[in-house]
Amino acid sequence: MKRNLIELIKYGFWGCVSTGINLLLFYLFIYLHMQYIGANVLSYVIAVVFSYVFNNLFVFRENNAGRLEKGIKYFAMRGVSILVDSALLAFLYEICGIDIVVSKIIDSLIIIISTFIISKLFIFKNNSAG
Repeated sequence: MKRNLIELIKYGFWGCVSTGINLLLFYLFIYLHMQYIGANVLSYVIAVVFSYVFNNLFVFRENNAGRLEKGIKYFAMRGVSILVDSALLAFLYEICGIDIVVSKIIDSLIIIISTFIISKLFIFKNNSAG
């Protein structure tokens, strides 16, 4: 129980950092007049690479055994999640008429929760937190 709580706190910390990177880059790209889906995809990809490295090193304590397989699963899951992320962002912004900034925040919260659960249950399931 304590190990899971520590893991969740670590994941939350690095998740906040990578989410901050994602949001800052998204807003920067929007400010530079990039189309919002393109801005979302580019900022998301950069944040995902950062997230993978730091979750691997500090949260799930990935070892060399199975690293390639888990990396493939992680990036495949993230590939699917960027599609969901972009569709949800477009839905909130285009269909619901929610401001792009608010839409991105709502979208990010949903993606963070779902990707943690998927990462924990299917990708880094056999690792112990340190």
